Amino acid sequence: MKRLSLFAALTLLLTTPACGPVDEMDSETGFETEQVEQAATQSAGSTSEEFPPIHCGNRMVAFSLGCTGTGCDNVSMNCRDIPSNAGYGSKSWTRSFSEETTTPTLCPSGYWATGVSCTGSFCDNVSLECTNITGRTATDCYWSSWISDETAPFQAPEEYFIRGAKCRGWYCDDISLYYCKMG
Repeated sequence: MKRLSLFAALTLLLTTPACGPVDEMDSETGFETEQVEQAATQSAGSTSEEFPPIHCGNRMVAFSLGCTGTGCDNVSMNCRDIPSNAGYGSKSWTRSFSEETTTPTLCPSGYWATGVSCTGSFCDNVSLECTNITGRTATDCYWSSWISDETAPFQAPEEYFIRGAKCRGWYCDDISLYYCKMG
């Protein structure tokens, strides 16, 4: 008799709806599941003057950049999903820059870095592919510390993406990245 009462109480407890609205129920377990939008990340690979440019996948923007080899010869990039309510538009390339360039190279207003190309010995001349992201603005922007083949890659915080770069040193050996929050 006690077992039957315990079974009845558990059945009632497990089948009674919880207080408040239920967002979604898992059909197999019957438990509530929470939908959390997490940004996926993906490596775009690496490039140098002897290789083709690298690009982020569709609806992704660069958030990390690093390099290896003498003079930052091999440049690598990682990409992250943009927010689902942002639009993904036209692309363009910046002029190439190197240590001789006196002003930083930035993507145009509304554009974010989605690719990298190199020419010249040791990837001396760098160009950024920029993609128009609609419905979002750049806020809270910063310059990163200098990275090189002797340091760890730069990685922007969550919700921040790369919009520009500048370099210094032999064959553009040190790179600083301009990154902003996608607001």
